[in-house]
Amino acid sequence: MQRHIDAALLLLATHLAARHTESSLAKRALFVLLAVLLVSCSKTTYTNGVLNLVQVEPGLWRSGQPIAASEWVYLKGQGVHHVVKLNFDSEGSDGGATAIGLDVHLLSIQPEGDKDIFDNISNTFVRPEVSKLVEAEKVIAAGGGVLVHCTHGQDRTGLVIGIHRVMHEHMSKDNAYHEMVENHFHPELHGLHEFWENFDGTLSAVTLK
Repeated sequence: MQRHIDAALLLLATHLAARHTESSLAKRALFVLLAVLLVSCSKTTYTNGVLNLVQVEPGLWRSGQPIAASEWVYLKGQGVHHVVKLNFDSEGSDGGATAIGLDVHLLSIQPEGDKDIFDNISNTFVRPEVSKLVEAEKVIAAGGGVLVHCTHGQDRTGLVIGIHRVMHEHMSKDNAYHEMVENHFHPELHGLHEFWENFDGTLSAVTLK
């Protein structure tokens, strides 16, 4: 649904910008709107329908919540056999994955406060459980074709992939964080950002108050 909304808004802004040129102020405002929409759309990509799908390395992918059965079939065809699900069934079902024999690991990370963390990020605290992060890293390290996903494939997914990059790929923490932000991790999302700040390359010593 969001992909159609983004496209419609972008088309509307372009149409208005083309027609309403008599007022320089109005024209400036419309082009600002167009720029904002372009940035917004650039943060959302679809690969065969799969939201924000990125191959991190051979045998490891990250994405938002796959929805249609065809998306799961596509992922299996790419080599995905194991799924690390970081969101809840209320945010999207992985029934399509289990239906075609994929192994789903439910390791949901619960946002506190506003349930839709993207409606009001600054008022939301997401407290990752270390035990779930440890289990996620075990699944990823075991290999065999792993997809890590949450709802949008940005924050919870970004943290888990960032931890993997440092712990198992020996990437520097700065470079891993840069990659997280490139994939639209939100530094203003309380809890996940603080967890990353306290992460020293191992999960045993990380605590959040």
